[in-house]
Amino acid sequence: MLGEQARLYSLFEQEIRNRDLLNPNLKSNKKSLQGVYLYKIKDYFLPFIENKFIKPTYQNKIDIFWNTIFNRQHIIDAAVYYVKNNRPKGADLDSTERSESSIDDFFIAFNQFYEIVLAKEYKNPTLREIIPFSKALKNDVVEQIEKDEYTLIGKKSYPAIQTQQYDFFVKFLSAKSGFSYKDNQVAIILKLLLLYGITLDKMAGILQSNFNWERRILKIENKKNTDVNTQSIMLEVPFSLAKEIKDLLSRDNQNAPLLPFVKNGTLPTSSFSYLLNKIKNKYEKENSVDEIILNRFTAYGMQKYAIRKMLEVSITTPTIVMITGHSKEFVESCRPKQMRKSLNHYVNYKLRSIDTYDDFL
Repeated sequence: MLGEQARLYSLFEQEIRNRDLLNPNLKSNKKSLQGVYLYKIKDYFLPFIENKFIKPTYQNKIDIFWNTIFNRQHIIDAAVYYVKNNRPKGADLDSTERSESSIDDFFIAFNQFYEIVLAKEYKNPTLREIIPFSKALKNDVVEQIEKDEYTLIGKKSYPAIQTQQYDFFVKFLSAKSGFSYKDNQVAIILKLLLLYGITLDKMAGILQSNFNWERRILKIENKKNTDVNTQSIMLEVPFSLAKEIKDLLSRDNQNAPLLPFVKNGTLPTSSFSYLLNKIKNKYEKENSVDEIILNRFTAYGMQKYAIRKMLEVSITTPTIVMITGHSKEFVESCRPKQMRKSLNHYVNYKLRSIDTYDDFL
């Protein structure tokens, strides 16, 4: 950092350290004010402002910049920079998902920097009008991040698992380490979620008569979807999974549910939550990840991943709705923003190839 930015940071660092020293209950550096505030200002805010604005234009006019030029848009841009460059720990390298709470984290740190340093060192009148910054600027930050095709994930949302978690699921379920008989049964449910994204309600309605071991066919009936002109679709089940389903069918009752945990026409999540939590806990133990990653270990997280893979190979939304039992809106929510953009390109490319297109040029 240039001299003035280094001086501002030094003032901030000194005050934050003093506050930590005055806290007798502080036991962890991770929870200290230093661990929460300093790196956001040192590694993100000040370098961004310096490289983006001060060096190109105001290197010899730093006082003018902080006193009169620095404004709401600079803060918004810095917040967007911070969020974009803070991929949740454990997320795929190419992931465009970001934690919604990271916006608040940035503003909390910046509020402290402003109160401790900027408000005392410079008398910028425009900043006083937008305090508290989060309340005044957060919507603008969200709008810019989403415009740049990033997805913000809330703490209570249940996003799709990503490739790393999917690979871990497959490896764990294939190993069957310490599996009980019930665990082997539950594993089939998880595999159906990962492969087909079927809702639990639809899964509960699948009967033993819908499964044909000799042909490795699972019949999915179309009971509600009027957008697909067919009564059913025959899914070719991979051999290993088909054999597991066959071994599961211990009783010869074609009208009985395919899965053993169905009660009164429903498949309660409690039937597989134990094994799912076991997988999640093992993943957390073996990987350093944020809570937002662990929130993916749900039925929704697995279903969304399966649907996303179907969309990637251009299976139509109505067909996915029929297979899975999810709504159109749910299926479309699984389509990555990058894919929506490529879909537009694909559709227009195909339209331009139609011979009648040239008639309107």
